[in-house]
Amino acid sequence: MLTAPAPSSIPSRDAPPLSARGPVRPNRKWRTSLQVPFAAQMVWEKFTCAASFKGPQVRLVLNDAPFPLSTCVRVDRRYGSCAVADFVASYKASAARKWGDAVWNATCGTTAL
Repeated sequence: MLTAPAPSSIPSRDAPPLSARGPVRPNRKWRTSLQVPFAAQMVWEKFTCAASFKGPQVRLVLNDAPFPLSTCVRVDRRYGSCAVADFVASYKASAARKWGDAVWNATCGTTAL
């Protein structure tokens, strides 16, 4: 289920306003990562199809269309899927990042909103 943030959880406006030309201020209040578009439909599917890969596969269907998993080493273009093992391996480094750790803060700014 996709939900929108409660009005009280939406951060106040940045002062001065954010620039479309950058640079991105690490201590900004507005973060698009906190937003979820309304009426989006995202479905993750795990399945097996001997015509493409051996073993389980995963694919993302976004708004009724397969969304290419470009981080996978091998992608079945017909189904938009990749082997689960390839998918897990491609996101291993990202999954190791935790909110507030040194890499997170260097990339996204401070932990305070």
